[in-house]
Amino acid sequence: MDKPARKPTNATLGTLFDVEADLLFPRRFEVSGKLHNNPIRKLAFVEHVVKCKLAPYAKGKTTGFVSSDRHARRVFLTPKSTTAEVPAEEILLAAGDSLEGMRNRLLANEGRWLEPKPVDPATDTVEAAEERSVPSTQRWRIGA
Repeated sequence: MDKPARKPTNATLGTLFDVEADLLFPRRFEVSGKLHNNPIRKLAFVEHVVKCKLAPYAKGKTTGFVSSDRHARRVFLTPKSTTAEVPAEEILLAAGDSLEGMRNRLLANEGRWLEPKPVDPATDTVEAAEERSVPSTQRWRIGA
């Protein structure tokens, strides 16, 4: 059973203190698991550098940074695992007590994705797999 998608909070972002930085995002799997004892994996994307704007975020015990790139993709960078609602759909764990500490951890390939979690092929349905493949097949049709 799928758990409901995490809803971003309505926190106000974008301040005078926002920083621009190049961050090394680790690869992320869209599908990862085993089917009939055979490993099945599909990358959502490979490791890549993203030029983004970073805004500090703190609400209760949840602290970190919200990055937004030129495609308006928002990623929450956190120094510790969290299940709290945050102003982003994607959560990247990168231990460190400062932005520079987090950047160094990402450069050392020590970051890992907390959200979205990869789909387990053993519990996946044909309908869900077809729905995930729509963007890829549309790109094939237009030759992108």
